[in-house]
Amino acid sequence: MKSLKYPKGSKKRLIKQKEFRAIFMQKGLPQALFSAQRIRSFGGIQAYRSHTDFTQELIPLIQNIELILRNKIDSIMSSHSATWLIDLYCYKLISPQKRWQKIEQKDISKLIEKTIDSVCEKQNITDKSHSNLVKIQNLNDIILSQMTCGFWMRLICSQNFSSFSLCAKIFPKLSKNITQDSINFLNFLDEKSQDNISQMNYSNIDKSLIFIAFIGSIRNRILHWENLLKFTQSPNGKYSSITIKYYIKNKKIYLSFDARKKKILKFLEVILEELITP
Repeated sequence: MKSLKYPKGSKKRLIKQKEFRAIFMQKGLPQALFSAQRIRSFGGIQAYRSHTDFTQELIPLIQNIELILRNKIDSIMSSHSATWLIDLYCYKLISPQKRWQKIEQKDISKLIEKTIDSVCEKQNITDKSHSNLVKIQNLNDIILSQMTCGFWMRLICSQNFSSFSLCAKIFPKLSKNITQDSINFLNFLDEKSQDNISQMNYSNIDKSLIFIAFIGSIRNRILHWENLLKFTQSPNGKYSSITIKYYIKNKKIYLSFDARKKKILKFLEVILEELITP
């Protein structure tokens, strides 16, 4: 896969990052800024610095995945309606399903409602009917730009959107028959998770949604400066910090990512390559 190009102005940011890096490497400084408990959880200050360098390598991949995922969904849905986000809000088209637990906890339309309320307030608009909202210039694009990564993940997992074949269009290779899956879905799970899911009748949609859940977990851990490479020992065995709760036909299953540096990097590269596949 070709190296990703940084946006205009990134060279200055990279220089700034090097300056911060130099400050960060000063003896004694990390202990003054971060708790000893956090440093110990990474295995010491050198491991903490190494982990920081690793996550900096992942951030451009995460940023591109978020942006392309959003635009790909918008392209798919805009082919059905140019005002599809307004339609979604006005007609309450979202019906969450119990696949990835975090996704069903919030009503997606409320996330759109905040943006619509803000736009209407600025323009002194009180009538929020569909016929009136579609007249507001660029409202659909404004909503599009304001939605979070979590919004797009919830949207993909919403039951009503299965009819639009979002998963198949977003992840074309994953959506093939399991035996034809060139991505090797199971390869990114740890051994126990591979055994657990292999005993269940999971679908191509399940594969895509599990990948979406892992993207969210990795992204959030990076942005909250948490340890991606941490493993925890429990009575049921060892599991990584990148572990999700998922439902297959209403049966709960825990799936743990094979959290090694090469695997995490490869996973994000595979996802990005899938997203840019026509």
